[in-house]
Amino acid sequence: MRFQSKFLVIAVGLLAFGLSSLSVSANEVRTGKFSLPHPTRWNNAVIPAGDYTFKLKSTKSNAEMLVIHSSNLTMSFFVYPDSPCATCQDASLNFVVRGNDRIVTSLDVAGFHMTFNPRQSAGAGEQETVKAQGQSEQVAVQFDAN
Repeated sequence: MRFQSKFLVIAVGLLAFGLSSLSVSANEVRTGKFSLPHPTRWNNAVIPAGDYTFKLKSTKSNAEMLVIHSSNLTMSFFVYPDSPCATCQDASLNFVVRGNDRIVTSLDVAGFHMTFNPRQSAGAGEQETVKAQGQSEQVAVQFDAN
């Protein structure tokens, strides 16, 4: 009898752990979409104007995998979301503008802010211009809440 009660306690614990793992894994992938009206520099790539979808996938580390996809482009890289952001409730992709060039500076999604270094995205001769540039734009991001 004593063995059966221990077995029952262990079985219930494992079942509860398994069910909680399922609910966590359902939230591991966040998706959304945005449209770029102009070619835009994001890290070391220039992506053309167009419609894009993205997936933000949790990993086993503190980084998340951001996968951006269009009809002719797939781009992925690790991002490190900053701490939760109370002012980042509206999803947006943010740029610094230099002439006709747009350079991604951050992505705000579901209360998280991810910063991208615009000086890293710019070429060596453009870094000071980007650093001094104050004009900014943003594009709305449609976020699919899971």
